[in-house]
Amino acid sequence: MAEETAPAESPAPEAATADSTTFTQAQVNDLIAREKGKIQSKYGDYNELKSKADKLAEIEAASATDLEKVQKKADDCSSNSWWDVVSQSCKLEDAK
Repeated sequence: MAEETAPAESPAPEAATADSTTFTQAQVNDLIAREKGKIQSKYGDYNELKSKADKLAEIEAASATDLEKVQKKADDCSSNSWWDVVSQSCKLEDAK
């Protein structure tokens, strides 16, 4: 315990500011606008792809067989409480 650990050395504040660059507000705004433009162009077709995926899901749901529909309802029931499962099974029997 005679040895004491020295705290981690951090660079002197003068050294940190000597290499830093100062930007004007206009430069910062321009930089942010460019980066925002890159992100928007990267995800620009997101809404189009989402609508196509939704349309595909509707088509798949419409073309599902009765067995697939009943299986999906059964899967949905498995995550519900006991009473919800019983009431769903009654609805499934009514659907037959």
